[in-house]
Amino acid sequence: MSVTELRIALPAWIDAEVGAERIYADDEARIDLAIRLARRNIEERTGAVRSITPSTLYSSIHRLLENGLIRELAERPAEDDERRRYYRLTPLGRGVAELEARRLERLLRAARSGGVLTKRT
Repeated sequence: MSVTELRIALPAWIDAEVGAERIYADDEARIDLAIRLARRNIEERTGAVRSITPSTLYSSIHRLLENGLIRELAERPAEDDERRRYYRLTPLGRGVAELEARRLERLLRAARSGGVLTKRT
């Protein structure tokens, strides 16, 4: 059995957002943290040119529903906030996601072979 060690260098701003002493006791707190981290990550990577807001998220969900790429699930956990919604990829959505992943793979191969990105070692 081989052991693999994974080291991840996190951006310095993570400490300010997460804080080692904070406790995220329930799903709502953890989801809120995930949304804050995603928003901050987008802002940091784009120089605050782009940001994600609730309206951005909801309009994206609406488009995905309209295009048949996701569907809202009827089943819910027994103890649940009625405002919360659950979604799943449709077969069409999974197909579109796979095609997009293949497109991105081709783009990465082209960038590596053209010297724009270094080849993986």
